[in-house]
Amino acid sequence: MRMRARYQQGSLKQIRRKTRYLVWLFRWRETDTDGKRRSKKNVVGPVSELRTESDARRALRALRINVNLDLSEQARPPRKFVDLVDHYRLKELIPENNDRKSYSTKMAYESYLSHVFDTSCGKR
Repeated sequence: MRMRARYQQGSLKQIRRKTRYLVWLFRWRETDTDGKRRSKKNVVGPVSELRTESDARRALRALRINVNLDLSEQARPPRKFVDLVDHYRLKELIPENNDRKSYSTKMAYESYLSHVFDTSCGKR
C-alpha cells in the first residue's frame, strides 16, 4: 500500500538557551529508513542578529534543510551496487525508453556493464 506524500513547512520559534541567550529554533520531522517519524531540530541563529522571523527564515533558507526529505523504505537508495546496476538496466536501457538515450548509447552502456560488471562478479 502506497502512502501519500507528506509536506511540511516546519516550525520556527524563539527559545531561551541554558546560557540565557534567545535563539531561533527550527523544528521538523523526518521519516527514517525504518518508516518511523523522528523529530529534528536546528538552531538557526541568535535573536540578537536575526531580529524578526522573516530574517530567521532567510537565514534558514541558507542552511538548505530539506524538511520534506523521505528516507522511508520506498525512497531508500539501493543497498548494493548490483541493485543499482539492475535498476539502471530495467529503467534506462530498455528498448521502449527512447526519449533519454539513443539506441547506440544504450547498446554501448549495456556492453560496458556486461563486460566490466558481470566479469568482476563472476557471472560469466
